[in-house]
Amino acid sequence: MSLSEYLIEEIRTWDVVELPQRAFHGCRHDDIGIDILNLKMSGNKWCSIDAAYAGDYAWHHTRNHQAVPYILEVLMTEQLTGIHRPKHLNGEAWAPFLGKCFPQYSGYELSREFERSIVAHIKVALGNNINGYISYGGDEIIVTDTERYLVVESSLKLPMEKTEYLKIKGGVYA
Repeated sequence: MSLSEYLIEEIRTWDVVELPQRAFHGCRHDDIGIDILNLKMSGNKWCSIDAAYAGDYAWHHTRNHQAVPYILEVLMTEQLTGIHRPKHLNGEAWAPFLGKCFPQYSGYELSREFERSIVAHIKVALGNNINGYISYGGDEIIVTDTERYLVVESSLKLPMEKTEYLKIKGGVYA
């Protein structure tokens, strides 16, 4: 993991907001830090306020597509705050921004390095009282230390085939 002075300075200008109390996490049963049987999760995890958006991540290209897909409904154990990515960095502006932060990476590795290092960047930029990151009004949220701050309220087993999931997508957790 590398720290980017460029990202640290940028984070210092971002708003700090309250994270939503309820969110969803799309995953596969064998993902690192996921225990479906005991409804537990650990580590830093991507979540969303939109169950269907979160569910799409069960088919992310980095996932084991032989493992069973799930959407987990999670609740915060306390009110958390996070940095809010400004709108001018949304969409097509995001990858070039990450490229400036992490010039040694390219492609999807830019996003991976951001996920791996965001906690360290937040702590250097703003201290220890910030527990996450949010963008797109809640479509994308990173919660740190999920074993401490999230409780898995429920799990929904999804179809193995994404085409089948897409048929029911609008109705999950509706």
